[in-house]
Amino acid sequence: IHNYTLMLREKRDYIHIWKSLQKLLQIYGFEIDEKVSDGTIIISYINPMKGLYYNLKKGDIVLRINGRSVSSLENFFKLIQKLNWNIQTLKISRQGRTFLLTFKKTSGN
Repeated sequence: IHNYTLMLREKRDYIHIWKSLQKLLQIYGFEIDEKVSDGTIIISYINPMKGLYYNLKKGDIVLRINGRSVSSLENFFKLIQKLNWNIQTLKISRQGRTFLLTFKKTSGN
C-alpha cells in the first residue's frame, strides 16, 4: 500500500506542477525547469510573442521572485501561488552576471 500511495502522490504532484507550468506560460510567456543536480531553476522556453517582452533569455537562472529566494521548482510554484501569480521582479543570473527584471502587467495578464 505504501508504494501505491507514493506513486499516487508523485502523480498528483506531477499534475500540479504541469498545470502550474501551463499557467506560467499563459500569463508570462515562459516556462521553467529544474536542474536535477542542484535544484537550480532555469528558463527553459520563451514564447516569442509574450516572454521576450520581459527581456528573458533561455538558460537564465532564476534566483528570486519579488525579492524572495527560489530554491526548487516546488518552492517556485508555492511562492508564485502565495503571490497570487503576480510577478513584479525576477532576479536572474545570465552568463555570470546578475540582473533584476521588472515585470509590468500587459493586456494579456
